[in-house]
Amino acid sequence: MPFEIALTCLSLLGLIAYWWAIVPARRIAVGTTLTAPWAWLIGGLGMWSAAWAAWAASIAFHASQGLVDRMGYLSAVSLLAPPIAVLGARRPGGAVWGWFVVLPMLCVLGLPAVSGAWWGGEMAGRLRLDAPPLIGFALVLVMGVGNYVGTRFTPAALVYGLALLLQVAPASAFGVNVRPGPLMFRAGATLCLGLAAWLAVRAGRRVPRRQEPLDALWIEFRDLFGVVWAKRSLERVNHSARAQQWPVRLHLDGFAPLEGPADSRLDRETAKKIEDLLRWLLKRFVDEEWIDRRIGTAARG
Repeated sequence: MPFEIALTCLSLLGLIAYWWAIVPARRIAVGTTLTAPWAWLIGGLGMWSAAWAAWAASIAFHASQGLVDRMGYLSAVSLLAPPIAVLGARRPGGAVWGWFVVLPMLCVLGLPAVSGAWWGGEMAGRLRLDAPPLIGFALVLVMGVGNYVGTRFTPAALVYGLALLLQVAPASAFGVNVRPGPLMFRAGATLCLGLAAWLAVRAGRRVPRRQEPLDALWIEFRDLFGVVWAKRSLERVNHSARAQQWPVRLHLDGFAPLEGPADSRLDRETAKKIEDLLRWLLKRFVDEEWIDRRIGTAARG
């Protein structure tokens, strides 16, 4: 019992760290379509906090383990919502994505945790997830976390994904008899969640210093919205680049010349055309003021 209490208190540090990091992150979403994913993140973190409270109550007061299993699984499912919401964070249609994609996804994935409890009277029984819901959970997790692999938030995204997997493990059919057991899985999950928050904050402060304002704008957009939206946007840019015979092409890490040294400068007219195109593309995701703060006036000459 003392070991369990100590481990529970230790994991609380991870939960506090995540709240400490996420609440101020609201300012990053200002002026972008990421306000909805941020709201999903707050809701998911609230669910995770409730699951931690249920877990602590089960240790202190011998509360139902079935309730702990279900709330733990639902908390992991709820934190799938933020990265999936990012995949639909575009104007117009962001609100529709939340109502018709994210919310139904949560209902479908969360159904195994509530169906037996509500309709079968099995709240006290341990939750056991079979392969279908676990496969669905894993696929959605890969979609959401994978969007940030290749950005400066890669370490944070991977640890975030690990936290969700550890939270689900105690209820999975293959993890029932795995040692060290549910206690260690849940403590590890919450600590990983705090570590992911620390890594995200650290990465957010490490904004790459680029000489070219267009590169700085592009990399900031790529890192915040992920590689899925970045690849779709760069395809549009490169289509125009080929049509207008611009001497550069856009890659995930910025603009690169077709020929000549890597630091060759664009002429003023071409740079203005590229900037106008980026502004037109990115206005579906961010406000004009957001772009102005990052691009400055250098590219406009």
